[in-house]
Amino acid sequence: KDSVLISMAASLEEILARLLAPDTDVIQKATQELKEAFTNPDTLQNLCHILGTSAQPQVRQYAAVLIRRKIHKLKQWTALDISIKNSIRGNILQLLIHEQEKSPRTAISQIVGVVARHDTPTNQWPALFEFLVTFVKDDDPSKRELGMIVLTSVTSVAAEQMKPHMVSLLNLLAEALSDRVNIEVAHLSIKSMTDLVFYIGDDEMKHLQNVVPRVLEVIQVLAGLDEDKACIALEFFDELLESEVAIIVPHLKPLLQYCLQIASNKDYTDALRVKAMSFVASLVRLKKKTVMKHHMVEPILRVLFPIICDDEEEDDDDEDDESDEINMISMKKVEPDDDDDGCDE
Repeated sequence: KDSVLISMAASLEEILARLLAPDTDVIQKATQELKEAFTNPDTLQNLCHILGTSAQPQVRQYAAVLIRRKIHKLKQWTALDISIKNSIRGNILQLLIHEQEKSPRTAISQIVGVVARHDTPTNQWPALFEFLVTFVKDDDPSKRELGMIVLTSVTSVAAEQMKPHMVSLLNLLAEALSDRVNIEVAHLSIKSMTDLVFYIGDDEMKHLQNVVPRVLEVIQVLAGLDEDKACIALEFFDELLESEVAIIVPHLKPLLQYCLQIASNKDYTDALRVKAMSFVASLVRLKKKTVMKHHMVEPILRVLFPIICDDEEEDDDDEDDESDEINMISMKKVEPDDDDDGCDE
């Protein structure tokens, strides 16, 4: 049977390779053949074989994407024979460790996320958590990054399923925030925490509140290295505003000060400056009284007025997003109302 499976896997790999050809007719024919191949119950095993043996990174990536689709729904996963599920659990992390190319590695990590979503509620894959802890804490910066890539894939699709492990995960992510040898580890840690915010319970709030200053430090580093990643990291605070604004309140003043610093710095891209002003606008809308209590109205105005003047002088349609944020802040900041809740400090 093994020789038959290998032969079928070779045929399937050839189909995947033709799907990557620059010829429309070839792609259409290969697409039809792939649909037919998917009717074979052994297709998943064949794809797993391709993922572990193909010499072409794009084919490995394609195989990983198709594997994920084959097991995406819980009913698809539960319908599989236990031996196939154990094989996937047993091999996928090793394939991930040995994969050198970024695209297939990302696709493989997404398989891990899907399996984690299915397995975590019944604790069917304890080896995954052992892997995550070992790699995220490893002395090798590249291994720490790989561990965080996997953890980010898990939290992006299985954040709710992580609730029983929330405290240990937050502690692990807090430790990763301190990584300055490989700043990507800290960046991915913030992405994972952003995914988890919505599912934070009262018992975990203190853990998250304690890391806010360190998240801000990482964003400051990222802003000087990769503004796109800094923008993504700022979404952590957006998520806190939406879900757990009380976590932000003790850190409101330094957060506002930093966002105003970004907004006033013309060396930054419009995208990052708008992101910062958007956060200020949201915070002013939700926490007017606290903003005023910290005497932040005047600093906000000092930053906004020069931007408004520049915007009027340029009269450029491309600045509409920035103008919208400015107008929102201008309208919201002056008059406190009764909507501010009682959790201010």
